[in-house]
Amino acid sequence: MAEAHSVEKQTVAVQVLSGLGIKPTAATISKMVAWFNQEGGNWNNSAKYNPLNTTLSKPGAGNTGSQGNIKVYTSWEQGIEATVDALKAPAYKGIVASLSSGSSAAFEAAVNSSPWGTKFPGSGNAVGKVAPGGEDAVGGLLPGVESAVGSAAEAVGSAFSWGNLGEFALTTILLLVGAVLVVYGIIVTAGGRGQPVPVPVPV
Repeated sequence: MAEAHSVEKQTVAVQVLSGLGIKPTAATISKMVAWFNQEGGNWNNSAKYNPLNTTLSKPGAGNTGSQGNIKVYTSWEQGIEATVDALKAPAYKGIVASLSSGSSAAFEAAVNSSPWGTKFPGSGNAVGKVAPGGEDAVGGLLPGVESAVGSAAEAVGSAFSWGNLGEFALTTILLLVGAVLVVYGIIVTAGGRGQPVPVPVPV
């Protein structure tokens, strides 16, 4: 295949679908292209040959993105192989199933509820929309983090004005716990997209 930006999204969609064993139809290609557009990989960012911004390692692949581990693949062949390999992980079974059958809404819901990191708008997902252009899930969380920090600052200010050391200490502890939970949430949400998620095996 040709240079990264010169290849049509539909062409890449057909290759990915075929690699997953899904028949390329107008409906399945449309779903795949919609996902490409939402992720913004390759055509709208520096993650060359990586339409879904996967982090799956391949020989010679570089890194990019605010996460620092979105892959820059060496060719379309390698990028499509990585995308297909990533989607074959057990954690993404729902996405693959909804690609081959079901409505576009069901497909978007499957993507949104997966660990991948894409968030189609209008789904009511708490993380919110991931902007086109290769923004990752961390970017989608930042406004909420800023809001939380602002609220925390107000709470600390109020605590000082109370002049009550006991209440201030309690407020400080609660704020620290909240900050730890926010950071943990960012780390979990920004986890490697395309990386297999461990599934507990019954003993």
